[in-house]
Amino acid sequence: MLYQFHEFQRAMLSPLTAWAEAASKSFTNPSSPLAYVPGSTRLAAGYELMYRLGKDYEKPEFELHQIEKNGHAIPSSSRSCWKSPSAG
Repeated sequence: MLYQFHEFQRAMLSPLTAWAEAASKSFTNPSSPLAYVPGSTRLAAGYELMYRLGKDYEKPEFELHQIEKNGHAIPSSSRSCWKSPSAG
């Protein structure tokens, strides 16, 4: 349930995220007249923060293949501990 809500939130924020990225670039691009407005760096930083908060990041791979305990190497594998009821 929480993951579906998270995905719904990302989908709803997608247009705002794209707009924030474009606004941030327009306030920092030297060929844009908006870059020369007083306080444009602060506006660009605010839009950049909004973009980074709404941006979707990939899940990092941990690559833990074995664990050492008491001098012994124990192989490890990643598995899902919870399945959704609809997955069957």
